[in-house]
Amino acid sequence: MIVQKTPAFPIFDSFAVGMKLMVDHARLFSMLAVVPLALHFIMMVAIRFTGGATLFWLPLFQTPANFVLGLQCALIIRFLMLQEFPLIADDEQRRARNIDALQAATVYTIVMYLFNGLMALMMYAARRMEVDPVAMAPYTPFMMMGLVVVAWSMRWFWLHVPVALGWDVKGLYERLKGWQGSLRIGALFIICSLIVNVITALVRYMLLLMGQAGPLKGVRAVLDDFVVSISAVALAVLFACATAHALKAMLKKQVTV
Repeated sequence: MIVQKTPAFPIFDSFAVGMKLMVDHARLFSMLAVVPLALHFIMMVAIRFTGGATLFWLPLFQTPANFVLGLQCALIIRFLMLQEFPLIADDEQRRARNIDALQAATVYTIVMYLFNGLMALMMYAARRMEVDPVAMAPYTPFMMMGLVVVAWSMRWFWLHVPVALGWDVKGLYERLKGWQGSLRIGALFIICSLIVNVITALVRYMLLLMGQAGPLKGVRAVLDDFVVSISAVALAVLFACATAHALKAMLKKQVTV
């Protein structure tokens, strides 16, 4: 891939440019988001009709939606990094693109399943801590270790990226410089998540003002699920755009092998 040493990517600049890229290509990304949005919304409705998924079942419920989100992110990253339009006429080139995108989506799904499962386990432990802090006190060191594992594992949020681009995975991760790369990727994701979640919280609060009872209760619930679905897809798109700029800043130039 890259022979020369390259600097770490700028976090805030990557986020700002990622926002700009998301706005500049809003029409294309909206078209790519139709299927992920629909599937995520169906998942949210299914969870509501089944009475709500438990913390341990939720990562499994999210798997189909995460797979199509992974496909979407792979296509976006290839578009931004390789200037490859998602609709390719050439059969051979499209076949090669599809293989990379499917592999990237599979990797994305596995990483998100493991990460969501770990977060569900920590949320369960936190709730138990609130109910019976004395009984859970011996497990506190394990919870602290879990937080360290979560921080370290943030680097794997980029594992699908080199797969989508057909790059050498080991070569890219060698340039992320261990903990520094994990913390920077984590910080970039947190900033993207914070912005999206703040906007989502405001919209959901306005929906809450519609009331908890009466004829609008069902409409509010459906709209709330739809807003949450849009939020999940928007976060994936924004993080993909920010990731693309971060890669360009870190690697200086694009070299495929």
